[in-house]
Amino acid sequence: MPFSKMGNGILFRNIHSFYCRDIAGCDHSLRLDCRKTKGGSSRTGSYLFREESDEVFGPPKKYSLRGLCPPRSNSGVRTISVETSTHGLALIRDATISSFSLRLLVGFHGYAQSAEDMLAELELVPGSERWTLVSVQGLHRFYSRGHEKVVASWMTRQDREQAIADNLGYVNRVVNALLADAPAPPVIFVGFSQGVAMAYRAAVLGAHRARGIIAIGGDVPPDVKAAPADRFPSILIAAGESDNWYTSAKVEADELFLRSHGIRSEVFRYRGGHEWTAELRERVHQLLERLA
Repeated sequence: MPFSKMGNGILFRNIHSFYCRDIAGCDHSLRLDCRKTKGGSSRTGSYLFREESDEVFGPPKKYSLRGLCPPRSNSGVRTISVETSTHGLALIRDATISSFSLRLLVGFHGYAQSAEDMLAELELVPGSERWTLVSVQGLHRFYSRGHEKVVASWMTRQDREQAIADNLGYVNRVVNALLADAPAPPVIFVGFSQGVAMAYRAAVLGAHRARGIIAIGGDVPPDVKAAPADRFPSILIAAGESDNWYTSAKVEADELFLRSHGIRSEVFRYRGGHEWTAELRERVHQLLERLA
């Protein structure tokens, strides 16, 4: 490939656009100005790209581009959106301590992670044995770079609205399957990184009223902000003090939005970065005990 890396991402060539796959975010389009130079159609130089997706965090990245720009789209080409069925995957660990009623803790992993990764984190939360743990895997699966492990992401910038609808329908079906014989048990949605947006969407826009949202290292997506305030349950925002992706500025923006709409929320800052820690797990445990 005629591209070189100069930042924290990798450039891939696509027939009509370039994509930056960032280690903590989703694939997203990098739009380039591909005007011809005097010497022909090739263009070489360095570019700064501002990431616009609500699923991705971080400052602009600098890359070097060598070679031909992608071909212009043919005006005779049409794009159609085709609905199709696919199968997702959810891991369920039933409560190991008997309880009088079902309690669901539904988790959404981050970019390039898997349902196994999220379930392992949930199992480390003190008191999680009293909850039925559900780890839902993103529908967009791929192999991790340099490994054979299957990982996933929740969405890309392409066909964003359709992807949101698909993901919501998918999560609704997962929860429906577990609540078939249970009368309105406590349901808490927890997301990490890219999965935070899904936790908000499932709790606020989904078919099942949630008792709480635990948002770790990710912000409120714009489509959720348009929902009525009474759709929001109690929210715990968790952010590492040295998190370079979910920065203090983003935390403050989310806190301001929620407070200005009268939505119950609290912010927990813990020692660490874009990660789970023992201190964070203990705080999650405290919330679960309160909301159970």
